[in-house]
Amino acid sequence: MPGAIEYENVTLSRGMTKNKDLLKWIQKVVNGEDDRRSGSIIMLNGKTEEVRGFNFFEAYPCSWSGPELSADSSAVALDKFELSVGWSEWD
Repeated sequence: MPGAIEYENVTLSRGMTKNKDLLKWIQKVVNGEDDRRSGSIIMLNGKTEEVRGFNFFEAYPCSWSGPELSADSSAVALDKFELSVGWSEWD
């Protein structure tokens, strides 16, 4: 029986950068603003050719975690963002 479609949240990870656009978006939502956005995630192969992509709509950040810093580790510092989204898949 067809029913309401539910979508999983999307988790994005990236190396720390000076760009604070995502953090500013999260802060707007934390402050109570309804700032939903649309975007695309495009997967590339080793030759940087587009393999597959996903468009998302009405997304808003629902979680963020900063890097786990350790003086005895050489791991890359990562930001992790979780978005609540609706999906439309394309090839």
